[in-house]
Amino acid sequence: MRSNRIITYWRGRSFHLPPRHRSLRHPWQVAVGITITFALIILGVFAPWLTPHPPTENQLTARLLAPSWQPQPNGGLYLLGTDLLGRDILSRLIAGARTSSLVSLLSVSLSGFIGVSLGLVAGFKRRYQLVLDRLADIWQAVPYLIVALAAAAVLGSSLVNVVIVLAITTWTLFYRVVRAEVLRLRNQDFIVAGRALGASEQRILWVYILPHVVPIIIPVATLLTANVIIFEASLSFLGLGIPPPAVSWGSMAADGRGYEVLAWWVPLFPGLAIFVAVLGINVLGDSLRDWFDPFAGKS
Repeated sequence: MRSNRIITYWRGRSFHLPPRHRSLRHPWQVAVGITITFALIILGVFAPWLTPHPPTENQLTARLLAPSWQPQPNGGLYLLGTDLLGRDILSRLIAGARTSSLVSLLSVSLSGFIGVSLGLVAGFKRRYQLVLDRLADIWQAVPYLIVALAAAAVLGSSLVNVVIVLAITTWTLFYRVVRAEVLRLRNQDFIVAGRALGASEQRILWVYILPHVVPIIIPVATLLTANVIIFEASLSFLGLGIPPPAVSWGSMAADGRGYEVLAWWVPLFPGLAIFVAVLGINVLGDSLRDWFDPFAGKS
């Protein structure tokens, strides 16, 4: 049974949209994913105004205080406790959300630009396809984390370096998906018509083909965002991520090493923050993938 896809035309362009009557299999998952992702964005944008305490302020008199709803002897309220330097864990979690949001947004944007551009070229121009395919094969054969660790060790620790490292280790995912879609589209009737009307290759790529690729880029970018959060946390946990005084969930978890029994809340809450953020974004990404999947209506 053929998929019911709506094709709309605007200024000579055709856009394949998911049918309006298509229903998501698990609406509650969409609600959970949107809620968690939206909360992460809000925390990232308004972190300086939402933190109850300065996230980098050391208070040795308040070190390793357990989570409590009651004010402490020094007058401070630490809902999630404090770490070994007396810093409020809740404030640091909120500041860490800002770091994770910024790094993931910049990394996925740069990775998507590289992967989508190369995927369009490789899928449409046969003379570049073999070279780019072999480059992607070689790049993908090396584990992402190993490449990221080596690049971070060479380039050093900074926000810019972390973004570059994460982008150059994840662009192949966009490349594979876009290249496959372009190979499917390049002999379609509207492409042949564009060539017959004298459209240049650049115009065909960016005006005719790219709008059809966007629906598959969105779910890929969403799912990759969750992976980037894990990669960044891993680098920070190993001391190769964003350096202090910037706050990262990975470095917070690293601070809790050796305190699992004495102060369980120090490593627990950063780990939970990573888990919840990745879970919410993955659920949202799965829902978007099902929504935009052109074969979802087939049986």
